[in-house]
Amino acid sequence: MDPINVKRHVDDHSGDQVLRVHPAAYSDPELFELKMQFTFGRT
Repeated sequence: MDPINVKRHVDDHSGDQVLRVHPAAYSDPELFELKMQFTFGRT
């Protein structure tokens, strides 16, 4: 998955201290695998 697809699931307004995540980010198997790689793959 390329970073553009990940950004599509995140609405980041850091200046307003608002971060929204699309519900698909929690159920999409490809995003889940990517999250696992970033969370646990860098030990």
